[in-house]
Amino acid sequence: MKKKFKIFRRTLLLVLVLIGIKAIIHNIGWDILEPTSLHTGILAGSVFVLGFILSTTHADYKESEKMPVTLTTAIESMYQDGLLFKQQYKKFPFDTYRQTLHDILELFRKDILDHKQRSLEKVQELSAFFMEMEKLGIPANYIVKLKQERNAIMQIIFRMHYLLRIQPLPSAFILVQALASLIVIMLLFTQVGGFAESAMVVGFFSFIYIYMLQLIRVMDIPFGASGSTQDDISLFLIKEEQSRLTKKSSSK
Repeated sequence: MKKKFKIFRRTLLLVLVLIGIKAIIHNIGWDILEPTSLHTGILAGSVFVLGFILSTTHADYKESEKMPVTLTTAIESMYQDGLLFKQQYKKFPFDTYRQTLHDILELFRKDILDHKQRSLEKVQELSAFFMEMEKLGIPANYIVKLKQERNAIMQIIFRMHYLLRIQPLPSAFILVQALASLIVIMLLFTQVGGFAESAMVVGFFSFIYIYMLQLIRVMDIPFGASGSTQDDISLFLIKEEQSRLTKKSSSK
């Protein structure tokens, strides 16, 4: 529950601060602006820009959600193939192969926290197993299949590293921040009926803008360090696959 309402609580606190500032401005008599059609146009335009930035960030976020599934599927498929090779080719170094797959998952999780690519180096070690498979006489179509899955894993690692290093359309996000700040300032100095009505308008629009800006920032970093918010992409599939590989190893 604490993670679930983290953004909400932070936004609500900032909104209450703005309402307090609005009360001070109202008591001083500085809210001298009158609502006009220009206000409506500015609010509508800013919502459009905010929605555009959010849609761009959401596309990268949805792509990041697929990474743990794709990675886990590839690792499990490679493990099952290795299990088959062990049964038919006694000299196949299955235990080392299984440990390498396990280490890829472990290093992938650590790379997310450290912004490194150590898992990529571990993936490249699979090439040695492919050479060993050729020497053992394993059919070429199996080896080609494993190489394709290795390449898919490498693509996931590169894409993950790229998403962690860049912010989509940073200039557009700065524009949204500037628009949100200017609109909130404009509303603070706008008189809409009495104080209650003005405070309601300030609270409503500032809540939307502040919440959406924080949400965009969270979606820019889809993999949280330790699940700092509920919106962080979960890596439970990777953890479960690590556990399965460990149990399968201990049961041999």
